[in-house]
Amino acid sequence: MRRKVYAQVPPKVEYSLTAYGNTLSETDPNGRGTYMNPKWQSITGLSMAEALGDGWGAAIHPEDRAGVFAGWNDAVREAREFTHVFRFVTPNGEVRWVNARAVGVRDAHDRLVGYV
Repeated sequence: MRRKVYAQVPPKVEYSLTAYGNTLSETDPNGRGTYMNPKWQSITGLSMAEALGDGWGAAIHPEDRAGVFAGWNDAVREAREFTHVFRFVTPNGEVRWVNARAVGVRDAHDRLVGYV
C-alpha cells in the first residue's frame, strides 16, 4: 500500500528507489515521520512504530543529532529541500554515513503535503 505523500511519487521513481536498495522515508507537511521503508528500518534497527514522529532521530549518531534536527526544522519551516550528511548507528553499533535528501511533495493545488 502506498502512503499518502508517497502516492504522489511516480511508479517508475518508486521502483527505482526501492530496487536499488535505497532507504526511503516520508513525512507530513510539518516534517514528522509517517513512513520508513523496510530498507530504512533494516539499517536503523527501528520499527515503523518507533520511527514515527520524531522517533527516527534515535538512529542518528548522538554527535550529529542536534545538527540534523536543526537543519531539518529549518528546511521544513522554510518549505525547502533538505540535504545533510550525517551518521546512523546500526543496531550492532556500526556507524554508517548517510547523505540524506528530502524534497517537498505538492498536491494538484500546489499545497505542500509532505516530504520524501
